[in-house]
Amino acid sequence: MKRKAIAIITVLLLAPLSACGGSAGTDAESATSSSATAKCLDVDADAQKTITDGAKSGTLTPVAAKAVKAPSRSNAYIVAMKFNDGNGEMTGVWMTSGVTAADISPLMSVDGYAHQFTNWPNTINGETLSVSEPGVNDAKDCLTD
Repeated sequence: MKRKAIAIITVLLLAPLSACGGSAGTDAESATSSSATAKCLDVDADAQKTITDGAKSGTLTPVAAKAVKAPSRSNAYIVAMKFNDGNGEMTGVWMTSGVTAADISPLMSVDGYAHQFTNWPNTINGETLSVSEPGVNDAKDCLTD
């Protein structure tokens, strides 16, 4: 009888804790998924032109661009931009200081297309930028919305 009472008390004490544990996991998942909370920003036409003015060769024509505030860097934005190189459209990703022509520089190439088609550097303080940069997927998602 005593064991049964202890078992019942244990279950009653642990049941609320197990429910909290389940929701804590869900909250943690929400906190790491920034795409749901990333604010999509417009990138003005002159800023898009500034990016494509850095073309390695030929002419790049901006098609559309969106940005998000870089979640892991201060005073930086991640810009995803569709552009045409004369052979078709592709999407590149750059890190910028703003979303208007007045505040876009300095800017850097983040992904392979940006680095392949423009002269903008792909390193910051000796660190090579890549598609694993936080905010890249969010910016691309903004562009497709």
